[in-house]
Amino acid sequence: MKANQARRNNPKILDARQLAFSILVTGSQPGKVEEAMQWNDFQLPPFRELNAAMHEVCSNIIAMAEASMELARREMGPETVISFDGSWEHRRNSSRCLVTVIEQKTGRVIECVVIGRKVREDDPTFCLEPSKMEGIGLARVIEKLKDDQRITAYVHDNDAKARSMIRKANWNIREILDSGHCFKAFE
Repeated sequence: MKANQARRNNPKILDARQLAFSILVTGSQPGKVEEAMQWNDFQLPPFRELNAAMHEVCSNIIAMAEASMELARREMGPETVISFDGSWEHRRNSSRCLVTVIEQKTGRVIECVVIGRKVREDDPTFCLEPSKMEGIGLARVIEKLKDDQRITAYVHDNDAKARSMIRKANWNIREILDSGHCFKAFE
């Protein structure tokens, strides 16, 4: 009884950065985490401190991802084949779409962009309609990568829109269809 009372009188205060990181990597919601922690006699740091830590951790993760992609691009060899695709939180009513470009040989991410509707309307990554987010993201990665002469081909899921966008951008690379998607099309 005394140990329980002492624990409740002196709840452990969680480290803001460590909590921010755990919230981000698990995709949790801060409000739900706070509720769960309070049930276990943990106290969250003040909201302002947690918000600042979330911003700091996010900025560091983004910087590390950008450095990793830059290194992967620098290390690409000649005749590089890439693949790209978009993924949404929810297909019909998503707030964001992540468009990722991968080097086929190594499996390393060489470029990505997040397109969303929860950013300022004048932001180049803004798009209100989830159905158009992948196209906007693809346009941004095409613009960034099309002058790299090492990229000679791309693998995709037989998306006519992607094919058209690459042609309109005058990116003269070979098209390779993904066999898994081709078999689905025959079915």
